[in-house]
Amino acid sequence: LQQQAGTLADAQVTLSASRLDWPAVMAVIGTYDQNHMALTSVIQTEENLLISGVADHETAVMTYIGALQLSGILDRVSILSITVNAVLETATPAPEGTSASVLMPLEFTIQVSIKESPVS
Repeated sequence: LQQQAGTLADAQVTLSASRLDWPAVMAVIGTYDQNHMALTSVIQTEENLLISGVADHETAVMTYIGALQLSGILDRVSILSITVNAVLETATPAPEGTSASVLMPLEFTIQVSIKESPVS
């Protein structure tokens, strides 16, 4: 969780020189269900962002995409890829008190375009 926060904070500092309202953009990008997905990278490519991550099921990714679309600060949200990775089951059961659902077999990449707005 701290690594994810650090990744988002690093991206925000790097992108702050732009005319875009990056604090608002990063707040929207960072709003997702951490129980079901995690972001692995946020990369700026010209006027777009590529957001990559992992999720435990496709519904988590689709819910996140819906939230990005409803944010009002993004022009377009497109799924570039969703890949299902094989998860090897072991004969050893998960320790008591833990959940086997922490496995995140989906990798995804989303492209978003950001609306320009003057920053005060």
